[in-house]
Amino acid sequence: MKHYRERFATLGLYENCMFAGVGDLLELLLAQNRTLYIATSKPAVFAVEIARHFDFARHFQRIYGSELDSTRTDKVELIGYLFERENLEVASTLMTGDRKHDLIGARRNGLDAAAVGYGFGSHAELQARRRPITSRPWPSCIKPSGAESRPAPAHAAGFSRCSGR
Repeated sequence: MKHYRERFATLGLYENCMFAGVGDLLELLLAQNRTLYIATSKPAVFAVEIARHFDFARHFQRIYGSELDSTRTDKVELIGYLFERENLEVASTLMTGDRKHDLIGARRNGLDAAAVGYGFGSHAELQARRRPITSRPWPSCIKPSGAESRPAPAHAAGFSRCSGR
């Protein structure tokens, strides 16, 4: 784990690229006055640097992640921590994610969840959770300004490993 983290801290975290449409979506959500948070199992120090490097940190109120000592690597615990710290209302929050752990974390914290059709989770993994709102790509599941709006997502990850880097 030490070798992995040393490499990730200096090189690996820059080997990402944003999925097409996510930047536009984040701009749309900001224009709709949504309050966005990131809840990732990655160590917060890495998540903050990724967000800074790829210029999407400005879209988020705060970025929550695990600690290097493995505190809050469990998504249930992490989402609970975010809610406690931010004093958010469950009824007005939507958790979006690409893995079953995102959906489990949302459900166990009483949140509605949207499974997104990009990222590391497979369609089968997400469908096994049975209750996601959607598994379509993000841009098609957020309504434009003036339309009926959804609650602001508490999680907005939109990155993938780029091949060949």
